[in-house]
Amino acid sequence: MAAAPGQGTGTDYPNRRPARGALLTMTTKTKKAGGRPPLPPLQRQSARFEFRLTQAQREKLVRLGGTAWLHRMIDEAPEPRQAGS
Repeated sequence: MAAAPGQGTGTDYPNRRPARGALLTMTTKTKKAGGRPPLPPLQRQSARFEFRLTQAQREKLVRLGGTAWLHRMIDEAPEPRQAGS
């Protein structure tokens, strides 16, 4: 004999309240942070700069190390002298 609706496995009416006296258990789910993860501190304060290159210049930049090489060259370059100093 089949169980009456709501008295079986719980799949008959999934949104139905449990029977009186039934043991309720609560589960806690941790929410994942939504959206894009934060950038490292040095990249957070960066500014976008675009410039044009020929295809040959672009290929050479890639061979030299790309943006990492360009960043290093800028950081290592001496500051230009001020006019009149």
